[in-house]
Amino acid sequence: MELKIARRIARLSRQELAQRAGLDVAVIVRLESGDRDFLNEVPFRSIVHLAQVLGVSPTALFPVPPLLPTLPRLVDEPPVAPDPDLEDHDDV
Repeated sequence: MELKIARRIARLSRQELAQRAGLDVAVIVRLESGDRDFLNEVPFRSIVHLAQVLGVSPTALFPVPPLLPTLPRLVDEPPVAPDPDLEDHDDV
């Protein structure tokens, strides 16, 4: 879940959320925009206040993107025919 989704589920405006969390509306707007650099500048206690107001965990508000790209599923690929040049040959 993300901040914007959690706020909408809670049926709060940005102004209401900011007021209840003790933050400026501009902070809510920037956090909802997905500005990761700005997120690093916001004190953790502010993130905790947001989460408490919304009834979710702080980590639910700002999911961490995966470090590695999603790998393709190999089971959905068609089988590959064996290469005859790579087969073992007993020429004895």
